[in-house]
Amino acid sequence: MDFIYEYFIGPIERRESYNIVNTTVYAILGVIFFYLIYLFFKSRDIKFMDLRMLNAVIPYAATGGVIRALVDLTESGQREGIYSLYVYSLWNVTPGIYFVMAGIFVFFYYLEHRYNITKFTQILGYAILIFHFFLILPHINRLEGIVPLIMAYIPAIILSSSPYQFYAYFGQGLDGASTFFAVEVIGGYKEKHILAGLIGENTSYFVFYLLKLLLVYIIDRKYKLLNLSEDDQKVLLGLAAVLGVGIGVRNTLRIIMGV
Repeated sequence: MDFIYEYFIGPIERRESYNIVNTTVYAILGVIFFYLIYLFFKSRDIKFMDLRMLNAVIPYAATGGVIRALVDLTESGQREGIYSLYVYSLWNVTPGIYFVMAGIFVFFYYLEHRYNITKFTQILGYAILIFHFFLILPHINRLEGIVPLIMAYIPAIILSSSPYQFYAYFGQGLDGASTFFAVEVIGGYKEKHILAGLIGENTSYFVFYLLKLLLVYIIDRKYKLLNLSEDDQKVLLGLAAVLGVGIGVRNTLRIIMGV
């Protein structure tokens, strides 16, 4: 129990950066969780990461980022009214919030297929996202926070010819751009992830942003050299999109709110 508290619960309670132990374990758990979701859908003859699923999962990834930003807002002192629901806890910060949102998505998407309700998951996802976004609106303080959105959108438009490509380039671009803009342009923010911190501190966080885009480019254009099938490529692009959107939205909203 001391080990679990020292490397997992304690760092979350103390708002510390990630360490090599919890980073490794979270990555392994993420892969296992992702694979279990794949097996669950496969066992029910539900296509995994087709365009229908990709369009449906994006708002849940974004909502995870918005909720995480609302938690940051409560940490800055805004805890009145409905915002009291977003006080810092193990379940509304990373990685808990993304496991929660993934579970909600899987449940709704299963119901959509079970009862053949077209776009049920996607529509409900955007409704939840819009509700949470309205909680952000009164706290917009920095319009320059849209810069990371522009830095993500431009390469996504230029390099994409399909929704898979666009979501992946935009998501990973937003993650990298928001980190660069927060740490090196605005200042006062710190990167807590180990790999990103190593890259940013030893080169520049702009290099981190470029590497994010390069990673998607390799999956997108060079997947055959990696002995990947077209279906593998779509799954990886979808995963890159989901991970990037969640983190990127949280970072960008922190900048916009100034928290």
